[in-house]
Amino acid sequence: MRKFFITIALVLVLFASAFAHDGINKECNLAIRVTPEKADPEYEKGETIKLKILVYPVDKNKVTDKYTLRVVESKDFDKSIEKNYPITLDKEFVYTTRMDRDGFVRFEVFVQNKDGKNIDFTFGGFKRQKAYDGGAGVGLDNLKQAVEEPTDFDEFWAKQKKMLADTPIKYTIKDAPIKHEKLDVYYVEVECPNSRPATGILTVPKDKSKKYPAMGLYDGYSNTYIQKEPANVLPDDKIVFHLNAHGYNMGEDENYYNEVKKSLKGYAFKNDENANPETAYFYGMALRCMRSLQFLKQHPLYDGVNLEVQGGSQGGLQTIWCAALDHDVKIARPDIPWCADLGGYTKGRLRGWRPDYQKGLDYYDIVNHAKRIPETCFVHITRAGLGDYVCPPSGITIVYNNLKCPKKITYVHDSDHGYINQGSLRFEKESK
Repeated sequence: MRKFFITIALVLVLFASAFAHDGINKECNLAIRVTPEKADPEYEKGETIKLKILVYPVDKNKVTDKYTLRVVESKDFDKSIEKNYPITLDKEFVYTTRMDRDGFVRFEVFVQNKDGKNIDFTFGGFKRQKAYDGGAGVGLDNLKQAVEEPTDFDEFWAKQKKMLADTPIKYTIKDAPIKHEKLDVYYVEVECPNSRPATGILTVPKDKSKKYPAMGLYDGYSNTYIQKEPANVLPDDKIVFHLNAHGYNMGEDENYYNEVKKSLKGYAFKNDENANPETAYFYGMALRCMRSLQFLKQHPLYDGVNLEVQGGSQGGLQTIWCAALDHDVKIARPDIPWCADLGGYTKGRLRGWRPDYQKGLDYYDIVNHAKRIPETCFVHITRAGLGDYVCPPSGITIVYNNLKCPKKITYVHDSDHGYINQGSLRFEKESK
């Protein structure tokens, strides 16, 4: 039987007079601090969920106009509600709600002026209108996927893996015009059957006298980002293949990449393609992910043991595919992984930003892949944002529940898809 561990990481100074990342609007002479009642986002059914909100003047010697607090509450299986409250400066306001079903609730907090317009706040240098975006949940261990997996799921992927295994690995590798103190940098293109090639940037330690662990690195969704350089922070003690998701050529001119951007518009969101797993855009993307690991494992400097994968959002989706489809992966670090429980909204869960549900997407839904990751792999979901409704926390929690391997998940309060309040509470749950 596995042992379960729960860790609370309080990334703020609870006894300080003002938190490091309260929201500040100097022009309006307002500051705001929004904190959940506790780090653990889980509550019991019917239990009161509390959100503490304090609005105070930046300069107590200056007059502050009247403002209104606006709270938007959205729940799984329920309608969203909006409520406005008058603000009393320097007096904590406690917003409360309850849930009677397993699932998540989202809180979005705004401050409005007399004209009903949301005002901006700056949090540690980051400006946004939303003063808080977080949430809580009930019965997290009970959350299950909304749609059953296809009966031929394993048969489908066995066919793809056999196709790749039967196709010799042919590749081209050339020096990239990029200098790095400790790494050699290359452009790589690996032939991939039924798909565009697996292309990207390979970095290898300059010291060729020993063997190294290998890492696959995967990017988030974009139809405008073009990979031209290695990631900003790369380990210098690993062989890293930073795969681009689409298989475009490396080292081309701007005209070529402008055409690539045009071709990527709306990718993965076409319902007719997604009805069939072999016509879905994700089909080629998944094949390229598997091919990237095949390429890494045949590298002469790979140590033959330590293989890890990581990526965020769409890169988290690819990370989980990799760990499920290649059992040589020992560590997987998906961050806010995309496309979890794609059919959840059809049963009443809050919808994220993702393709419409189609049966062909079940073969790519990471709640199904999570079950296939072996016990030899450790999976750390490094962030589940409680205000992230690109990658909703319900789906990510179901991924965690479906994992049968050593695992950890980090829930982050006041975190949407592209923003983390660095002063927010975090909560870790782990099973070994």
